Amino acid sequence: MSSKKHLLKQSIIEQISHGQLTPGTQINEQALAEVHGLSATPIREVILALENDGLLERRSRGGVWVREYNVEELLGMVELHAELEALSAKYAAKRITSRQGEALEATVMACEEFVNGLADKRYSDDYYALNLEFHNALFDACGNQVLVKEVTRFGVGLIPYFRARHRLRDSLTRSAKEHRDIYEAVLDGHQALAQERMFQHVMLTNDIALDVLNSLRN
Repeated sequence: MSSKKHLLKQSIIEQISHGQLTPGTQINEQALAEVHGLSATPIREVILALENDGLLERRSRGGVWVREYNVEELLGMVELHAELEALSAKYAAKRITSRQGEALEATVMACEEFVNGLADKRYSDDYYALNLEFHNALFDACGNQVLVKEVTRFGVGLIPYFRARHRLRDSLTRSAKEHRDIYEAVLDGHQALAQERMFQHVMLTNDIALDVLNSLRN
């Protein structure tokens, strides 16, 4: 892939990750061509690559859109993602070093301090950044870069939904507590417990999935 096409692909991925392109948003192909100095053919190639990655979709009535899941699709995607994240916690419990343990603890404490400092415990992008630091610290400790690459690639399309989840009532308090529980299991070397706690941390119930979808539509 040429440098211009690579930059375009990364730009779209980053806009989805940071909430600038939300599920159900139409992609303006002409605007992309003008901004990135690309003709129609390489634009289509980038869009096709992102369709194959599950981030974009071409709809029958025309146009390309940021992939939008229904509740069944969302639950299925999150279930698989939760399994991958749970494996990272299991391997971290097996392989974590003292340095990595200190780094993981720092992310746990940062999330707790942030939540304890909030008057109303409402969502903030600042917390979500801290949340990602916790998960990235676990990835660093798991010692399996193939797994890290796959869970990262697979999770990009779910980021808007996870952001929306953190906007729900009491979600930040719950998230910070679960980070602490996962950290303790990892540091104690309890692989099965770390795996189970991470799976439950990531997974959505049917009711929460519906709340997430409604949040994104409002």
